[in-house]
Amino acid sequence: SYNISENSLVKINVYDLKAMVQFFLDDCKRSNIEVPEIETLSATFEPLDGAIALAYGMNNDDSIIIKVDPMSWANASIQKKWYILYHELGHDVLNLNHGEGGKMMFNFADREYSWDEFYQDKDYMFSFVAER
Repeated sequence: SYNISENSLVKINVYDLKAMVQFFLDDCKRSNIEVPEIETLSATFEPLDGAIALAYGMNNDDSIIIKVDPMSWANASIQKKWYILYHELGHDVLNLNHGEGGKMMFNFADREYSWDEFYQDKDYMFSFVAER
């Protein structure tokens, strides 16, 4: 479950946001989710007011624009970082709203997550998208 093609999720540096986004895109493709051609990929650390991360490219299929709060990110577990990133890319790439696609698309990250929860919630979200 940790591997997508040649990459292992746990070996990706969680401060390399673009590598994390690429892993997500590869995961979508592996799961038979069509991903549009991305012309703009902006994934940056910027202070945010009360959020760990935000997506700004929803419904703009050729752009991924993710901003991540550096302090909140530094204090989150690796599982929570991946969970949050998949949530934001659920908005930005899959065009999901809060309440669509299960727990991963809940309005906020209410706690730390286990790897089992990450994979279970990711699989549910991807299944939801594949069935649309």
